[in-house]
Amino acid sequence: MKHWYNGNNRFALKDVDDPGAAAARIERHAEFCYTLCSQLFGPPKDPNVQSVLFPSAKDYFGPAPPWAYFLQYTAQGTETQACVGIAMVTFDRVTYRCRSRLLKTWVDTALLYTFAYYAMERAGWRYSAIQNRWEILSLLREPVSISNVANVPSRRRYLHSLIAPVRYPDHYVEAAIALGAALLAIVDWESLAGLLLHDSIEAWIATLPGTARDCVNELLWPQVRPIDELTSTVPPEYFIRLATAFSFVKRDTAATQFFELAIQSVPESFENRLLLLKHLLRTEQVDLASRFAEEFERMLPDNLDLQAIRGEIALQTGDIALALEHLIRATSSDAAAPTALLKLGEALDRSGRIQDALGAFARAETTEDLFIASAARSWMEALEPGILKTRSSSGLGSGIQLA
Repeated sequence: MKHWYNGNNRFALKDVDDPGAAAARIERHAEFCYTLCSQLFGPPKDPNVQSVLFPSAKDYFGPAPPWAYFLQYTAQGTETQACVGIAMVTFDRVTYRCRSRLLKTWVDTALLYTFAYYAMERAGWRYSAIQNRWEILSLLREPVSISNVANVPSRRRYLHSLIAPVRYPDHYVEAAIALGAALLAIVDWESLAGLLLHDSIEAWIATLPGTARDCVNELLWPQVRPIDELTSTVPPEYFIRLATAFSFVKRDTAATQFFELAIQSVPESFENRLLLLKHLLRTEQVDLASRFAEEFERMLPDNLDLQAIRGEIALQTGDIALALEHLIRATSSDAAAPTALLKLGEALDRSGRIQDALGAFARAETTEDLFIASAARSWMEALEPGILKTRSSSGLGSGIQLA
């Protein structure tokens, strides 16, 4: 797969100094995505046709092969964002002529995005699984089911969006992604990939194990059954899966109930408790999140993840002093969670401690998670434009003390 890059400033990634080296890394990522996608969905029907990556529409008109797939991606953000885009266009390339693919637009959209983050995760980019990309779904305001997306007409995907721009209904993309992420909470990726290998949704569901089949049916075609009736049909080990799935599709009451059931069924699992708290924060159930956090803190008073969540709760309620108390405690070690460092930087910024905020963001920037590192750089540049070019001698990140 060739990366068409003519050396001009159109390749303007925000977080790289050497565009040529970044282009080489992106090309390697594209080859990885091509191989991974071919393993999941089978090789493309026309593997001998060359694929050409290009970061700008203007680069399309150049000395490139006369017959090839031209895969355009965004190269004006960060390298991480570019690699997500690369995974998406690679998915299009591999599955474009798959004759057996299920021609449902929402399936195509859901798998396009979930594959992009799955590829990033497989490539070793931490925290990039679709379950952690909550902001994608931030525009959803009502519960999602297949009825929200099924009426969008089937279409043939065009690899060159300049020729055939796509017009989606409002929030359609978010709804399709939510369904894809929710399905991924119930089944593994190899099973989810089978959506493109069957002629109907029903045919794909029939291939799933019995419990997963019941859960997927409830997710796609909600019966709005009483929670007791629903729990009687699935074993306890599926409670956390359903809780996560319902959280994605904005069935918030059911999600909260299943999170609580998951905690009751596996009381020793602190991870389930953290997932419940994150769900409550995302759905703005701050009072309930605060009550559970206080209860959990009595059980594990020294847990740093819990301290970080308590700090985020305080941020949402506007208690900056309490937020700083918890977040500084949560980030006191060298192995502090990058997300906690981001929240600490936000709290310090809101308290007017700009230099300390820059220090927290500088610490977050060193993480292996390029998504978070990119967010940290954006915060730093917003607080002090030009700092990314001069901070090497500024001594940022030397430590923060609670005032």
